[in-house]
Amino acid sequence: AGVAMVASVGGIVAKGAEWSASVESTQFLYNNLDKTVQKSISTNAKSAKSLGMTEQQYKKNATTIATYYKNMGLAGEESAKLSQNTMTLSADLAAVADVPVDEALRDVKSALMGNYEAVDKYGVSLSANALENSEYVKSLGKKWNQLSENEKMMAAYNEITRQSSSAQGLAKQEASSFGMQMKLLKESIGETVGQLGSALLPILEPIVKKFQEVTEKVSEWVKENPKLAQAILMVVGGLGLFLAVVGPL
Repeated sequence: AGVAMVASVGGIVAKGAEWSASVESTQFLYNNLDKTVQKSISTNAKSAKSLGMTEQQYKKNATTIATYYKNMGLAGEESAKLSQNTMTLSADLAAVADVPVDEALRDVKSALMGNYEAVDKYGVSLSANALENSEYVKSLGKKWNQLSENEKMMAAYNEITRQSSSAQGLAKQEASSFGMQMKLLKESIGETVGQLGSALLPILEPIVKKFQEVTEKVSEWVKENPKLAQAILMVVGGLGLFLAVVGPL
């Protein structure tokens, strides 16, 4: 009974701790973004459901990609616009491959960093040779090995956008479909459990500690009285078997 109760309570507590850590991590990164980027993320998060996401899910992913662009040296309106467009692009690709938006965004970010095979499953084919011959790179008038890391990143972004143009708007189109609504519901339930666990954490933590204390005392008693413990278990086990056999009769 103790194991079952601790496992049940522990599951909620663990989910709450995970939720709290995720929210705090997102907020920390968000607070370090440019005010223009923050405003863009907060505004667009309010209409996240139109892309099949919850507000918190949008904020988390948008903050992640905006932080990446910030680390690449982009700031202000340029970063805000690119982050918003990348979120929409990832949502459309997620709809194409029927994967979570979180996964699609990770794949897009990975491709922007040079891991081009990450977007293969979305029907997007990238390579250094193909990017060197793209319209974007040609407009720069440089060879591939002459490009800066930012220029290579933008070359990949523009090519992903070009090759996935046929999927543009797919996320919004499918947002009201049963499949997308089920994904949104699953995400919402997960967040609700996380919020519940986070709120109950201060209350449940002492209970879990009490269970732990009781378990330790029982363990000590069993070590001190091994034969008596064996005898009790044999009686309980025998009684359980007896009831299992006689019960139906």
